[in-house]
This record gives sequence, structure tokens and C-alpha cells, in this order.
Amino acid sequence: MSDLGSIYGKKIDGSNTLVIDFSNVQINGTLKSTFIGFKATSPSTTAYTFSSGTQLFSAELDNVTGNRGSFNIGGAYNHATWLFTAPETAVYFFNGSILWQTIDFNAVYVTLLITTPTLNHIGISLLHNQYGANEACNANFTQEASGLVSLIAGDTIGLYVSANNQASASISRVISYFCGHKVN
Repeated sequence: MSDLGSIYGKKIDGSNTLVIDFSNVQINGTLKSTFIGFKATSPSTTAYTFSSGTQLFSAELDNVTGNRGSFNIGGAYNHATWLFTAPETAVYFFNGSILWQTIDFNAVYVTLLITTPTLNHIGISLLHNQYGANEACNANFTQEASGLVSLIAGDTIGLYVSANNQASASISRVISYFCGHKVN
């Protein structure tokens, strides 16, 4: 149940006064909601080398306000840990996108995950996209994952990548971002 306001008694200028406080309700009757949203972007084209396992790719992004449209309203994206922490229990929308630039890539596939630090495998991740296996990794390609995720206050989400556990697979990332916002 949402807190719509309160009714209480108070002395104002020596008189007993009934105060009806609906400060959480807008004039049209809907509840006020705090916007929570962020966008972390890549600063420039750089080489990226995979290591074994799944890596936190959002560590490659920065969140300097105004840099390629980056913002952090509500402060839920931590640019020191590169993780989004849900400030409240709600449904959130996330999107991660990477433009990979390569002419020769020695991994069979690349997996992009939007998930928690403990669910960072394609079989158990919250959102994912996998490129490769049936596609040649010998040209530029965009990889994107997006969707709705229900989070409990304090849950953390990051953007992760893996290259078929192929250590030292090298590729260039041109444009990449990780963004999200509270839906309800």
C-alpha cells in the first residue's frame, strides 16, 4: 500500500487545527514517483581483450554527465563499482549495447549479459544475447540485450561479457552503453 499522506492535529497560532497532508499526491490525484535512471557510455573506441570466464564489461564504461548522453538520476549507478543498485523494490528496464569492430576474432561466440554478479552465466542470467556459433565473427556487429527485471531494494545489476572462455581473444569496441530506469 502506498503512503498517500496523513491527517493529524496541530496547534497553529494557538488554535487546534486539523491538518490533512497529501503531499505525496499530485494535483491530478496520482502518486508522485521518483525517477531513477542512468546511462553509462564508452568514452571512445578502444581495444578489448577477453579473459577466461565472464567479465564485468560495465567497468569499461564511464558515467560522466553529458559524455555521449550519460546521466545518473537518483545516483543508483555507481561508477566506482560499475554496478546499478536498486534503491527500491520495483520493476526496472535495462538495455546494454556494444558495437564490436573486428576483422578476425578467435572466439566462437560472444555473450552479452545483464545480470547480478552471482548469476553471470548465460543459463541463469536475467537478460542475455549471444552472437556467434553459426555466424562468422569476421565483421563488425552490434550486440544488444534488453528487458524488464524485477529487483528487490539492494540488488545489483551489471553488464557482463564472455567469449567462449577464450582467454586473450581481442576485439575493438566502438560504441557501447548500459542504461536502465525504474518502470513502476
